[in-house]
Amino acid sequence: MQLSTRFASSVFFTGLTLMAVTGISAYVFTERLARSELLVSHSTEVQANINLVQRDLEASDAAYRGFFLTQDADYLTRREQALNDLVHDIQEVKLLTADNYRQQLTLERIQGLLKQELDLQHEALLQPPESAEQKAALAASVKRGEVLTTTIRGQLDSMVQEEARILEERTVISSRLIERTLKILTGAFMFASVLLAVLFVVLYRELRARSYAEEELRSLTTQLLSLQDQERRRIARELHDSLGQLLASVKMNLSTVNGSESATHAAQVEDAMNTIDQAITEVRTLSYLLHPPLLDEVGLQSAIEWYCEGFAQRSGLKVTYNPSQPVERYSHSVELALFRVLQEALTNVHRHSRSTTVEVRLQRQNSSVTLEVEDNGIGLPPEKMSLFRRGSARIGVGLGGMRERVNKLGGSLTISSSPLGTCVSAKMPGLVKEPPEPVLTPSTAPARKPFF
Repeated sequence: MQLSTRFASSVFFTGLTLMAVTGISAYVFTERLARSELLVSHSTEVQANINLVQRDLEASDAAYRGFFLTQDADYLTRREQALNDLVHDIQEVKLLTADNYRQQLTLERIQGLLKQELDLQHEALLQPPESAEQKAALAASVKRGEVLTTTIRGQLDSMVQEEARILEERTVISSRLIERTLKILTGAFMFASVLLAVLFVVLYRELRARSYAEEELRSLTTQLLSLQDQERRRIARELHDSLGQLLASVKMNLSTVNGSESATHAAQVEDAMNTIDQAITEVRTLSYLLHPPLLDEVGLQSAIEWYCEGFAQRSGLKVTYNPSQPVERYSHSVELALFRVLQEALTNVHRHSRSTTVEVRLQRQNSSVTLEVEDNGIGLPPEKMSLFRRGSARIGVGLGGMRERVNKLGGSLTISSSPLGTCVSAKMPGLVKEPPEPVLTPSTAPARKPFF
């Protein structure tokens, strides 16, 4: 059972809504994830700068101790450089932790302790120990400095631990955001896949139903064209064998009584015989147009030549028939299809093209035969050409019938049109008759009758 169009529309709009919601959700979670990653990166940077402060503090203390052990002035230069780096790195940490009140308090304590330690070291450097008392005072100052250094390191360690805790929290939040984002995207993808599958089934069934309907329509059109040809042949035979014979009999009877009547009656009989002659001509022409016997008796090439001569007499157009070379007999279906294409094409030229000349060409190319009808008229309207190229059923009965006849036999119908004229080309496979029908000689072939 086919799904309804309303259901398919509902599925489609549901899919669009889901895509919109998924896009908004993905954008929101991506923004939050980006902010979380920035926070994680920020915590990592804070830890790195705290480690730099620790390194600068150790370098400063090492240079201070090295000077007292060696009295080498180079150690003072190193200490000065380490202190400058220490001040700079502390400022960096202070800026990075501006949003953390606890870290700011700890940093202030570290700065206070560091100032005390630097003051002790500065006093020791200004008064080198000479006496025993000075040496004892220096030793006590060094001990206080070591205590201060240990306290500072403890404070720095607490800052590192605080940042590690913050980093862990932020990493967990980031991981959860990633997990949620993946879940939402996975769920949306799976649901969208289901919707796509449903839409595929709907479209597949609709296309299959449409293809089946088009195939049925083509089959019906082919049957109608075949029945039309059969009916034309039957009517042509009836006109020729029945009505034509009756008119011929009436004419013979009038001929018999023509000499025995008075002059007044003789004129009336003569007029009646002329009228019957016209009727016989019309019946014969109509019979041949419905189904030309030349097509069955001598083949397509002679039938085309006869039809072009009659069409030129009737329409007043200049019709040129140019067969490239003698064309062999083909299957009846191919010859009939090409002849009907010729009839329809010339009829369209006479009705619509405003053309003055028409050229008909019949060409044999390897195992195929091509019929071309080209005029110098105004061309087909663009909308009509567009419908023809798309294979639309709204192209009309004439062009549609030509296309169905040709396609049914594996051929192709092409139309090229411009304001300078139109060319209709029908290319058909050979399909030579097996066995071929007997070809009449010119002496035994029926006389070609005019279009009227």
